[in-house]
Amino acid sequence: MATQPAVAKIDRATEIKNRMLRYFNEAVNQGNVSLVDEMFNPAYTFNGQPFPPAANKEWILKLRAALPDLHFSVEAMLAEDNLVAFRWKLTGTDAQGHKQELTGTNIVTMDDQNMALSNMQNGHRTQTETYSDSLIYAPFG
Repeated sequence: MATQPAVAKIDRATEIKNRMLRYFNEAVNQGNVSLVDEMFNPAYTFNGQPFPPAANKEWILKLRAALPDLHFSVEAMLAEDNLVAFRWKLTGTDAQGHKQELTGTNIVTMDDQNMALSNMQNGHRTQTETYSDSLIYAPFG
């Protein structure tokens, strides 16, 4: 009797890192906002303020409209238990042709289904010619 090959089980930390990378690559960079519904708990909060999936989708669409060549990249990421921390960089060009660059650090708490439940951010500008902070941060309270 032949034995079945062992199937490697992905640990939770790897799974939640993969989910966050998928969010940035597919939802934010590519505009696939339908992905938000499967990745964010309806009770999701950002910096303590309610930010349901519909608001997240709206934020992505507004951000992509303001910066058509928008690109989010994750510079570093760590995960343990139900937490994932990452440093990110956003780049893009606004309607006036100004290059934009923002960086930030987030810590996301995941629920039991590995859906994002809460997010705390410490973002800041890296250039003086930065698009309105209200576009980037205001939706989050």
